[in-house]
Amino acid sequence: DFFPNESRGNRSIEVAFQTRWLSDENLPERLTAWLNGRPMISIGGNHDFVSLADALRGAGADAHEITPAGIEVAGLTWAGFRHVPWMMGEWNGETHAFNEIVEATFQTPPDVLVTHAPPAGVLDTCPDHGGGISALMTALCWQAHEIRAHFFGHIHEFGGQTVNEMGILFANGAGNAVVHNI
Repeated sequence: DFFPNESRGNRSIEVAFQTRWLSDENLPERLTAWLNGRPMISIGGNHDFVSLADALRGAGADAHEITPAGIEVAGLTWAGFRHVPWMMGEWNGETHAFNEIVEATFQTPPDVLVTHAPPAGVLDTCPDHGGGISALMTALCWQAHEIRAHFFGHIHEFGGQTVNEMGILFANGAGNAVVHNI
């Protein structure tokens, strides 16, 4: 969740608002200068209706958006998805159907997994959202893979926390204080 919101997920309002916000704050140019040639890897959140990677590439950054098909950066294969468990049908990427998305991601196969939401049972206990993805936890437990790190966000209450389980470093990079006055 990089972008602020002006509505409760109204796509036409959000695309215009987030595009204007990026431009008004001159963020693509500022972030590109800060990156100073280092690659930037991102995945959209459920509050994000425009692509941060596209905006940064437009400003000259070495920016990559993660997909289930994977990308190669710094000698590692990064793969994942932005989808989150269904909440209210208002936000980007909400779904009930994770099996195909998870399977496509594991076919890559990734060295590093990046998703917006966590796997069920890992830094996901949250009464407001419902939390993690069951199909993802099943795949991590039972499918052969070489994933050693899984980065995610979505559950802000556990932002900044890490845990090692099953030989995988799980890291929640969500900001731990989020305000939604919409």
